[in-house]
Amino acid sequence: MTNLSLTPEPGAVPPEARCTIHITYSIVTPESADNGDTAEQGFVVSGDWQCTVEEYDRAKDGFIPEPYEGESVVDATARFLQQASAFEPNDLGPAPTWWSNPEHDLCYTTGAREERAYHLEGYTEQELAEVAARMAA
Repeated sequence: MTNLSLTPEPGAVPPEARCTIHITYSIVTPESADNGDTAEQGFVVSGDWQCTVEEYDRAKDGFIPEPYEGESVVDATARFLQQASAFEPNDLGPAPTWWSNPEHDLCYTTGAREERAYHLEGYTEQELAEVAARMAA
């Protein structure tokens, strides 16, 4: 997958107004795995609906982390990722730009497995590093 993250200048726009999480999914069936491919892929939007890349509207379909009282956007993002069991970073560097849950769903009847990836967009390098530190704790 392509890294779609945009890194703003620190302090230019408040985090609540620029930080978004875009969720992608891929479904691998035994048949598609035999071909080294996915059976289906796209984006997840509000209500846990799935849509194609063409249907996805980056401006309105992303998830905005909502901090609790006294919580930062970094705290809210780490909480969001933890609740989604997205513990695998895209790299082991100090500031991963996306996290995945390779076992989001498994259908025992068909053998289909759904993986989800959570792409962090609009975060500064410092915020990405702070999210990673909270995820490692």
